[in-house]
Amino acid sequence: MDEPSTSSRQADQKQWREKFLTEILESEIKKSSHYNVMSSDMYSELVEQVEDAEKSEKKTPLQQRRLKRFARREGNIKYYLQADELYDVIDAAHVAVGHGGRDRMLAETSKKYANITKEMISLYLSMCDVCQQKKTKKKRGLVSKPILHSEMNSRCQVDLIDFQTQPDEQFKFVMVYQDHLTKFVLLRALTSKRAAEVAYHLNDIFLTIGAPCILQSDNGREFVNNVISELASLWSELKIVHGKPRHSQSQGFVERANQDIENMISSWLKDNNSTKWSEGLRYVQFMKNRAFHSGIKQSPYKALFGIEPRVGLSTSSLPQEIINDIKDEDDLRKVIEEDSNSNQSEDGDVGFVEFDTQNIQDARKAAAENLKKQAKKMKASSDKSHPPANIGDNITIPIPDVDKGRGDLRNIIGVILQRNDEGLYKVGTKHGVLQKLYCRTEFDICIQKFLDVGDVNRDIEISLRTAATKHSIGSGQGFVRCSCVKNCLTNRCKCKKKMVLCNSKCHQSTSCQNK
Repeated sequence: MDEPSTSSRQADQKQWREKFLTEILESEIKKSSHYNVMSSDMYSELVEQVEDAEKSEKKTPLQQRRLKRFARREGNIKYYLQADELYDVIDAAHVAVGHGGRDRMLAETSKKYANITKEMISLYLSMCDVCQQKKTKKKRGLVSKPILHSEMNSRCQVDLIDFQTQPDEQFKFVMVYQDHLTKFVLLRALTSKRAAEVAYHLNDIFLTIGAPCILQSDNGREFVNNVISELASLWSELKIVHGKPRHSQSQGFVERANQDIENMISSWLKDNNSTKWSEGLRYVQFMKNRAFHSGIKQSPYKALFGIEPRVGLSTSSLPQEIINDIKDEDDLRKVIEEDSNSNQSEDGDVGFVEFDTQNIQDARKAAAENLKKQAKKMKASSDKSHPPANIGDNITIPIPDVDKGRGDLRNIIGVILQRNDEGLYKVGTKHGVLQKLYCRTEFDICIQKFLDVGDVNRDIEISLRTAATKHSIGSGQGFVRCSCVKNCLTNRCKCKKKMVLCNSKCHQSTSCQNK
């Protein structure tokens, strides 16, 4: 390592040592805790008090407390450190355990020292740039702008579940169509995921319950455009538009529905001892739509039709033993006449709530209100876990595995340069400004400041891969893979040319001579 680099690191260490000492002294003043942080004068005074207590024949209560806490004992001796010694001891322990985490460092330091706390170690870790770059990112997603609608068929989403590993004869995909407001789901079995086939089934749905204004899909904008084009050719009167790309957390209600549907399909196949999942889709669809939805606080069926779903007489108020004896309408009317408590309407229905436009409007209004409450709760939770970043904040951005070497750290450290109206951030690094704009969910904010806005060269724009390569202590990602069909003996082999050995991802059956 060259001398300028060494002197720069020593300067940084001095800066962090002073900052560490300042913050732990302020923290101890607020907590008023005993003897975890001791100045030189306080340390010397305590040493004298302990020595005097050991020499004294008749000990005062204060001397007894001093001996109980600080006197030398046989066995495992632990030392108290002065405040200006804490940083160096924690730093040495940190390096000794390979930049380990809080618990590992606490176990290491507690072997010998008595006044190093979890709070001190956590503060030190926040000041270690290597630890900031190697830590894993929070997995919880961000809700930036929840989608809310108050009318049915305002926005719907289509998505595909891949069943190619378990095909049912010609069927290999499940199409999931869901209305955003009511959460009502319609399922179709597909033989492929071509836009023409998807559009054919969507057209059948639209001609049954109406078409939405906006059609959304997580399969990509091009996929939706092709589907809409196919729909226009099938039904020239139809005019719908595709939705803007959204963050998965803010528009992922179909993704969560997909998981639920897959579990229901698995349960249906198990209960019926069958592999014909295409036949079970209609039952799964009904089970999904009659089940209570936590977002709208009712079943999707009720949100759409205004009443709970009927399953014939099984959902009536009649006892099951009476239902079993009913064979035709005459038997049903006889039961009604005998049961004076049954709720019979003028036209002879049995205890059911009739379809009423007011019921439907009330159900959909309640669904919209409950979705607003859920969105507000999700937004508050998201803001708590992902608070907005300010200009000048230091952040860590994860580096994709394909963009970094095996021995490189997981993240690079950047600084927020600006934020636009859509909540996207411009990020700078010490090697230049990153070309991509980042949303809040793509980075974590550092507690400490390692990089200033003025340290960024704004004249240079680089990609994340380039930044990762420049931050690397090696040559960056260095990913090499050949696909040779012969023996890998010449420089036609990418691995041979790069002077690296072939691996299992290159080929398997070839009699490779470069392993």
